[in-house]
Amino acid sequence: MLKHAGSNNLTIDGERFRYIVSEAGSDTNGRVALSLIVQHAGKNGSRLRVTGLFGARVPERESKFYRGRTLKRPVSPKDAERLVRAALTQGWRPRESGKPFVLTVDGGAAAE
Repeated sequence: MLKHAGSNNLTIDGERFRYIVSEAGSDTNGRVALSLIVQHAGKNGSRLRVTGLFGARVPERESKFYRGRTLKRPVSPKDAERLVRAALTQGWRPRESGKPFVLTVDGGAAAE
């Protein structure tokens, strides 16, 4: 199960999920590669891993953190819902155990 600390809640058609967004690579052209991990909140089933997302880093002078380690709206709840719905349509079964389901998007359902 995804830990509650640092994860976000999402409810889709009465089903509860938890998700986290993390950096998945180095900056390229001012963008940061991101990974979205989603798991059913009530069942320790297969996780969804979304790759191909990108976010933009907050300029260092605007960041409250060391070296601008903050991303501008990396993945909104609406983005996460859209990606979960796409994965469900493509065969992800969040209540069943198994290997992570990987959904690859083309360059950016996040921050742009």
